[in-house]
Amino acid sequence: MEKGLRKNSLLFGSGIFLTFGLLACQSAPRVTDVKDVTHGPLEKRVPANTMNRLANMEALLFGALDGIHTDAFLVFKDGKLVYDRYARGYDANKKHLSWSMGKSIAALIAARAIDAGKFGTADRLEKWIPKYRGDATVLDAFHMSTGIRFKEEYSGIPVDSDATRMLYLDGPSVGFANYTAMLPQRSDVRPGDHFYYSSGDANLIMEVLKKSATDVKSYDGYPWTAFFDRLDMKEATFEQDSAGTFVGSSYIYLTPVEYARIGQLIADGGKYKGETIIPAWYLKLLNEVAPGVEKNALPGTSPTRAYSVQTTTNLPIHGRKLASEYPNLPLDSILMIGHQGQLVIASPSENLVIVRLATDKGDPFNPYRQKLFYELRAYLEKEKGIVIRGAGDRDGKATPAPEVEIPKKDKGKTKLTEYLKVPKLMRSLYAKELCSCIFVLERTLGECKDDLKQSLPILPFSSINRKKKQVTATFTELDRAKAVYQSPTLGCTLLN
Repeated sequence: MEKGLRKNSLLFGSGIFLTFGLLACQSAPRVTDVKDVTHGPLEKRVPANTMNRLANMEALLFGALDGIHTDAFLVFKDGKLVYDRYARGYDANKKHLSWSMGKSIAALIAARAIDAGKFGTADRLEKWIPKYRGDATVLDAFHMSTGIRFKEEYSGIPVDSDATRMLYLDGPSVGFANYTAMLPQRSDVRPGDHFYYSSGDANLIMEVLKKSATDVKSYDGYPWTAFFDRLDMKEATFEQDSAGTFVGSSYIYLTPVEYARIGQLIADGGKYKGETIIPAWYLKLLNEVAPGVEKNALPGTSPTRAYSVQTTTNLPIHGRKLASEYPNLPLDSILMIGHQGQLVIASPSENLVIVRLATDKGDPFNPYRQKLFYELRAYLEKEKGIVIRGAGDRDGKATPAPEVEIPKKDKGKTKLTEYLKVPKLMRSLYAKELCSCIFVLERTLGECKDDLKQSLPILPFSSINRKKKQVTATFTELDRAKAVYQSPTLGCTLLN
């Protein structure tokens, strides 16, 4: 222990760069559609003469590119599986963390509450969240346009990023929504007239949902009664913060098949087994670029992202004269995107659903997305006889994928005093994510450590109490972070 602590202190003294990210592939259960599960190894279900095309696509997903660790990749056409592959201990029935895909799913849940009259899109946030002082409405939060000065950046050492502060540093003591609500408003923009991607805005929506509930029990069960149960996802996990508010920004756990089912729900116009799950008015908003995106994407957020309501579209941004971001995806594609490479894509016109789940080291796969979409189209057309129309097609031909350019890492600027928070960030992140990995995902300790090495340069010491279902992480005996498993539905909560 003493030797380990001495080693850790030397690493901190040298100002180690912390990347907040947060081998072999194997055959696994596969799905034939969004409901059924069968079995069969890849080599037996792909004819030999298709393997070359397959290899081009799989080299991007499973070819050991630096920092890229695909856990699952599934493609559905017309509700039927046309491709799946799993890796690193995952299969069709094992849950995976959503990261920011949770924003899209949580917003669908909130839309159900709005449709039931629990609150309205035009409601001012201050009506439901007294600590907020501003003019933003609930719809502004859906559009990522509240004007709250929330810093969603991960360059350098991310202890000065509000996303990090909210999830692991200051947010656990006050609640994630209250942390966001107490931040100052921007002075250079007004709510609704801009776009800035903010995990804080997503959690404000979940706080409004909580305040609109009749009691704690109804709130805690609402995601299931309103959404998950209706989609036959009774074992879904949706974690809360220490204040008892669902973490809509980040923490939903579903199986690969269940993520695909949500994609199919969107592709099917919001209906599942004859029941309307996504209200028509929300489906319309889902397929419209937000007004603030048309006007002004603020520095620090993607200028090409055609955001709608807690979700990304593939539509052009006419207000700023930008074409569709992904020319080899259908124009009507809806994208749920999450940290570490999570991706669900749904196209109603092509009845196409694509799912990628991963534990990448940061976001190294982002530059490869365009190449993947191009290779996927080629594989489907040449080897499966499935022709997919892309938003950028000319004369029926696909747009060639651009050369992959790996962006240079920006170390950013961090105040010297912020470095002192690095140990707390690391032990808090480790305690929370290790708790969820072991008790929600039910992965082995070795698998969990391998996963967390993609987010942390070194791992803190940990104590796992399997009887009480608690995880404690520390670098010294004086400083500890603790996460506690609440239940199969509510998962783990960071308490420090």
